Amino acid sequence: MDIQTPKLNGIELAEQLLEVKPQLQIVFVTAYERYAIKAFELNALIARTA
Repeated sequence: MDIQTPKLNGIELAEQLLEVKPQLQIVFVTAYERYAIKAFELNALIARTA
């Protein structure tokens, strides 16, 4: 999942998905380090690009 999306950012989407399906595993792909802390709070895996 990308962090920056047109209408709902990836962090917000991940939070909503995890409410419905807590066992879901999420991988974020992004070049933006500033999102790492919030993603880790959601127990997401990070694949850094660029």
